[in-house]
Amino acid sequence: MNKDYSIGEAAAATVLLGAQQLIYKFVYVLPPTRAAALAPVDVGISSKATTYVQAAILKYNTNFSGVGSFSTASPLKVHAVACAGGKGCERVQLYVLAPVLANGWTLLGETTKVVTVSAQRIAAVATTKDSVSLTARGSAGERVQMAFLSPAKAVVLVSCSVFETGFVRMTAAGDCQQV
Repeated sequence: MNKDYSIGEAAAATVLLGAQQLIYKFVYVLPPTRAAALAPVDVGISSKATTYVQAAILKYNTNFSGVGSFSTASPLKVHAVACAGGKGCERVQLYVLAPVLANGWTLLGETTKVVTVSAQRIAAVATTKDSVSLTARGSAGERVQMAFLSPAKAVVLVSCSVFETGFVRMTAAGDCQQV
């Protein structure tokens, strides 16, 4: 998608994650000069079998905001930004559209990245009846902070250090295990 909605330029990037081929979308709107609503079909999500949530990415190293369901009935709402004489025209709105896993949990991703979920960082995602875990790769000693959305719609932040193996298994319960 690279579409002009007369709100500015809107584009969506796609990330496929793990053996499940989870589809994540990252939507960028620059500059949004009028309010609009983007439905799943507008960003290239056509599967009605998968439930999605949306969250705004405010800025580097912050929590997500405006977390809620994403569907035709609950579209992504782009907010207007005043843009006159070059002032305010640089304001970008960033969103992650993340699939809800079979157990009701959602991986929102890294809080320190614009593209919060990537196959380069996340080697695997697994679910149990009550939780979700992921295996992250990185440099030994590197600190990784991930956000999960619980079935009760609470954002859970988990921070772990990567082990000497170059991996760490993180659970939504806050456990950090060597892989």
